[in-house]
Amino acid sequence: MAKGAAQGAAQGADAAKAVAQPDAGQHQPNPEQQKAAQDWAPLEEKCMSAIKDAIKDAIGDATKDATKDAIGAQGVQEAVDSCKQTLDMSMKAGDLTSSTQLARTGSYQLYGHALLLADKKQAALAQEYMAVDEAHKCLTDKDQEYAMPYFWRGVVEANLGQNDAALADYTVAEATHRKAIANMPAMKPRYGPTLAAILKEHAALLDKMGRADEAAKLRAEAAGL
Repeated sequence: MAKGAAQGAAQGADAAKAVAQPDAGQHQPNPEQQKAAQDWAPLEEKCMSAIKDAIKDAIGDATKDATKDAIGAQGVQEAVDSCKQTLDMSMKAGDLTSSTQLARTGSYQLYGHALLLADKKQAALAQEYMAVDEAHKCLTDKDQEYAMPYFWRGVVEANLGQNDAALADYTVAEATHRKAIANMPAMKPRYGPTLAAILKEHAALLDKMGRADEAAKLRAEAAGL
């Protein structure tokens, strides 16, 4: 989850630059959009940090008492709140460039991550669907970034027990990574580890479904990356 969050933060920073300095021929942002673009990236970094802290709280202590549980719940709520603020700011920044569309994809993903941590699975799924829709506006299935909304939607679907839907989304995410690597071989050192992580997540779900042979093939591919 941290890797996806980091990717979203980087996209937010790119969006701030794109809205503040649009390409020739694009609509000039109004002052409110410029202010929102400047505020967007720092908010997304705060959102990412809150998610990381919430994950640490969730897995860092196997012997939590009531006080620690309350602190953990507060951390999750902070993640939800900060990621919602990030998404709201992305809306204020507007939809002026493909970079803002790409960055908003990351903001939807991050808010979905936070909602999943809060065990608000249906709400998380809705955000991941919107991330996929946003990706369709500015990316193709040869772009590595196109894969990530599908992967994260699959994670939520798996948490909801929607296994067939999760398998389908993992498959799209994997196929997109393979195309991205074939299209840009120099990026394999960067894209390969992410593909390997997705393959392992996919394999774990297949294991739960009793499809060990298929899972083994995916793990073998991951090991070769």
